Amino acid sequence: MPVTAVITSVSPTTGTAGTNVQINGSNFVQGGVRAVVVFSNNKIATTVFSYNNTQIIVAVPSGSVTGTVFLEFPNGNSNSVSFNVTAPATPTISSLSPSNGGVGIAVTIHGTNFGSAQNASTVTFNGIEATVTSWSATQIIATVPAMATTGPVIVTVSGLASNSETFTVTNPSNGGTGAPLNMLLIPANQFETQSVFTFDTFDFNDEALGSFYNYKVEEIVPGRTPTCNRQIITYRDFGIATLTATLQGTISPVGSANTPILDSISETFQIGTAGATERYFTITRGLTLTAQNLQYILTRQPNGGTVSIARTRLEGRVELTPYS
Repeated sequence: MPVTAVITSVSPTTGTAGTNVQINGSNFVQGGVRAVVVFSNNKIATTVFSYNNTQIIVAVPSGSVTGTVFLEFPNGNSNSVSFNVTAPATPTISSLSPSNGGVGIAVTIHGTNFGSAQNASTVTFNGIEATVTSWSATQIIATVPAMATTGPVIVTVSGLASNSETFTVTNPSNGGTGAPLNMLLIPANQFETQSVFTFDTFDFNDEALGSFYNYKVEEIVPGRTPTCNRQIITYRDFGIATLTATLQGTISPVGSANTPILDSISETFQIGTAGATERYFTITRGLTLTAQNLQYILTRQPNGGTVSIARTRLEGRVELTPYS
């Protein structure tokens, strides 16, 4: 007969969703198998910070209600102990410091009810999730993300969104006044709407499945040859996915009678994490091509995982010499 896992105490015994809870006891590892931690409303704690035979630290899962917590093993469960789930207080932003600046600077967000640790909480700048370097109940320090534009800053804690405070981005990645002299940032038209795709691994290029995203460079300066040298991709993390990016365009040979030649450059890379956090992240790639009719194509590779591309920005410059 297997030895029964026993919970002797939890600390704290009260908390909101996202609160870190320490579970103490014995026999938490049975035959090399770790238990699933279950809160009332049959909610499983998916965020596990540490786990050993006598102590487990987890975050209270979203959707839990007041009741009990227990350990579930394939061959039986532990005893249950009481845990009181309280309604979270709505986070409130009182000020931003500074309230304007460029992409990449640190912004201090002052307020209340942010929670003692970030856990699954987020900060967004006009809808783009920011990287957080410091988090406390009354102060957050976040970095203005790439592709951020002027708009509301919002803190979301346990699914509750704060009020918004406006942050003015002074060097947006959108061809604005922050572009250097004689350098133009190239925006892109997105042909496919944002979707979450689960692909047929045997026929992953079937267009009916929406297996690629295609972005085309707009004609900013008619008659000039654009160069694309940076691609900024915002995606939602649904797990590790392998993508192939292709930057392609046409090169016009000397003489108007000659047929344009297709030119392209490609790379294969991964996005996402094994943990599938479902957060939004931004990745910057560096394919470079100078050509007319520039297009950027993201193709999902076989067995590459689920893909959700939220936004893609192509950046570069326009040649000062016109093409024929």
